[in-house]
Amino acid sequence: MTRAKLKIKLKCTQQPDFSTSFDFDNAGLVQVYSGASYSPVVGWNQHNFNTAYDWDGSSNLLIDVCFDLDMGPAYTRNVIMPSTTTNVEMCM
Repeated sequence: MTRAKLKIKLKCTQQPDFSTSFDFDNAGLVQVYSGASYSPVVGWNQHNFNTAYDWDGSSNLLIDVCFDLDMGPAYTRNVIMPSTTTNVEMCM
């Protein structure tokens, strides 16, 4: 299913987790990717940022992925966005 107006925003945060919905702070997110439409494929999906992001190298990184919903007859389920917690520093 094609995702219309896909946007990715990032921000550094000291928040270690989001135990309640009130923990989520979306102020200060920086939009790094915007696309007219996108069709995901099985496996890894790579998005080359339109704007560089300067991660401070130590903070946790909050990643916000949004797109317009297609509420037409083809809409049958929510998108699954798996993630994995690691014990090592990783760089995007």
